[in-house]
Amino acid sequence: MELLREFLFWLDVAPWRYWTLATVVFALTCLMAGSPGRAPGGRWWTHSGWFVLAVIATLAAFRWPTWFVRYDINPDEAQIVAGALTLDRFPVMWKYLDSTTHGPLSEYALIVVGWLGAPFNYVTARLVALLMHAGALLAAWRTLRLFTTETVARLGILPGLAFWSFVSWEDFVHYASLLPSVLLLALAGWGIASALGPSSGARPPGRALFATGLALGAVPFAKLQAVPQGLAMALIALGLLAWRNRRDRPKGYRQAGLLISGGLSVPFVVGVFLGIFGLTHQFGQTYLRSAVAFLDTSTYTFEDMPGVFFNIIAVSPAFAWFFVGGLAFALLWWRLPDHHSTLRSGVLLAAGLVGVAYFCVLRPGRETPHYLHLLVIPLTLLIGFTLARGQAALAMPRDYRSLAFSFVLLTLLPQVYDRAVTWNPYAGRAREHWAAPLSPAAQFLRQHARPVDTLAMWGWQPHLLVETQLPHGTREALSANQIMQWAMTDFFVDRYLHDLRRRQPAWFVDVVGPGAFIFDDRLQHAHETIPALRELIAHDYELTAEFDHVRVYRRRPGGV
Repeated sequence: MELLREFLFWLDVAPWRYWTLATVVFALTCLMAGSPGRAPGGRWWTHSGWFVLAVIATLAAFRWPTWFVRYDINPDEAQIVAGALTLDRFPVMWKYLDSTTHGPLSEYALIVVGWLGAPFNYVTARLVALLMHAGALLAAWRTLRLFTTETVARLGILPGLAFWSFVSWEDFVHYASLLPSVLLLALAGWGIASALGPSSGARPPGRALFATGLALGAVPFAKLQAVPQGLAMALIALGLLAWRNRRDRPKGYRQAGLLISGGLSVPFVVGVFLGIFGLTHQFGQTYLRSAVAFLDTSTYTFEDMPGVFFNIIAVSPAFAWFFVGGLAFALLWWRLPDHHSTLRSGVLLAAGLVGVAYFCVLRPGRETPHYLHLLVIPLTLLIGFTLARGQAALAMPRDYRSLAFSFVLLTLLPQVYDRAVTWNPYAGRAREHWAAPLSPAAQFLRQHARPVDTLAMWGWQPHLLVETQLPHGTREALSANQIMQWAMTDFFVDRYLHDLRRRQPAWFVDVVGPGAFIFDDRLQHAHETIPALRELIAHDYELTAEFDHVRVYRRRPGGV
């Protein structure tokens, strides 16, 4: 690992080295995409396995400078990493960890990697994000492969690969809570195509249907925001089952039962878990009711969001080129001879999934660019099915050339241009980022805290938990739910006080003050504004250190 790190630092010293290697890797991946899979007597490097590695390598070649950034690129990233290191030590979800607006699968993904020896830090989180991107793209490739040729399927995912590789804006390169949902939905699409697509043949689709149900049933525990996409895919699967088995309804019922039983398996297991640990009320309040109440805190009304959507993509040109170019390509070739009705259905279904994903991006009423992750795979499938339909429908070589030209011109070249002219804030700074010191508060806590200690936070700075590697001593890594005034403020304040009394964390940190993230006014947001909390901290804790707006309190011996 030391040798690899020094090699990457060497690449980073001279920008041309980094860009040359990244460009060559992407060019080789495009070359593999344009070459058919290995046939008898074919070239070995066209084998599907090499294409899988090429996709992963392309993402890594462009994105690796972010691995060395030792601060949270997005505050949500720090919250998830802090949640994972907490859940690793205290493994009962909703008793020791409330992941707030996302489900526990974001944390569990990091815990699984942690079992392999990976630390709970940003390097691990961003590597997992990269693998989730790769997994979703490869699932889309395998979905397209069931409807068209190997070459067209590979080419079809290049626009999505280019976006996730080229983009350098912070909202797209951090470990986002949406990524497990994106991967699950892509795998579910592959499962539906495997079980019910034209290439499924006479194979019994039972396993694929049950696995598809499992993936869709897990989506609510990754991100509730993505549930409409999961429901849409479930309805698509049930509709295809009804059509395919219209002359054998008992068989259709059995297969639908497999899909539904798979979909109910994950909620059933979660329900048993909640019942065993007596957490049903907590789950209902903090994951379901709070999600509905959270919509009332939206910045914009749903009617305003279509206009806000264009504001979002206007400030993220990498996505704008991908989104507008992909839609333009699909619309350009929308009217084609329908020689292949299955591919036309694929185009229509993919377009519908783009529409549902668009709704999921808008519904929270927030100008949050990383929500756009939900659109990447549906749009990639729309581009891929359009390309496949054109390849199947067009008969003249001249028409093939027009199709290929428009594909490259609309879906790839604009992204290549944007990557060429856009400054990457992470390239050329890898060694600087890696050598960045800990914050003063983190240095103090690492010097004085014991490995068994926990830390309760008031305010919004979960990055401090990642720096110190201390689990949080209340269910949340931050206290936004307790500070902001909304329908559930009292519930979350009462629970915060309960957690402090029950778990008695060794440290309490108030990060509210000038320069803090969001909550920067001590008169309005500090812990002293809650009388019961002020009294508890004054009685059980003593102020030990203060660094700018961060006040560090240590629990007094014998505090109750």
